[in-house]
Amino acid sequence: MKMSKAQLEKWVKLAESPIANDADHERALVAIRKLYGATEGSQADQLRDRLISLVAAYEKEEFPYGEAHFPDWQAAQTEEAVQSRVGRIEEAEKMVSQEEFKQQRIAVMKRSLKARHIRQVDLAGKLGADKSFINNVLKGRKAPSDLMISFFYYEAGVPIENLIPRPETYIIHREEKQRLKEAIKEIDTE
Repeated sequence: MKMSKAQLEKWVKLAESPIANDADHERALVAIRKLYGATEGSQADQLRDRLISLVAAYEKEEFPYGEAHFPDWQAAQTEEAVQSRVGRIEEAEKMVSQEEFKQQRIAVMKRSLKARHIRQVDLAGKLGADKSFINNVLKGRKAPSDLMISFFYYEAGVPIENLIPRPETYIIHREEKQRLKEAIKEIDTE
């Protein structure tokens, strides 16, 4: 876990007194999230624990009737609830990140098709897919098939990291490889 000395100093200053407003509350939640994974017993670990306690106290005071982000007002009093809130923030960030990746992938696919003068109907024919499936993928309604991803990687030369989130886990099945080879041969003969 890397962070600047200046950032750590800001968080130490934040932890010196009780949280007084919503802005400090949000800053503390961000700091807690960034400090997860700190070495146990380190200054960062102790700072995270202090911030968790301050957030729990602030939420207990500000939201005594469960108006905070917790369905059970008693849960707002526990450090576990704060950690749960931080977990939900991280999950929301992942979802935003996944949506951004999806939009970037669509843009890359569209640019690649346009640069190669390949229409959706032509791509559908080469992949043995329905035109509506290709259209739905390029509109973001459906995820691309492995064969479609393989086409863009092998034939169109799109870097794999632009097509799938984790390239190290990507495996092409034999049948898909064969269909891809056939699709590439068709393109080469045109």
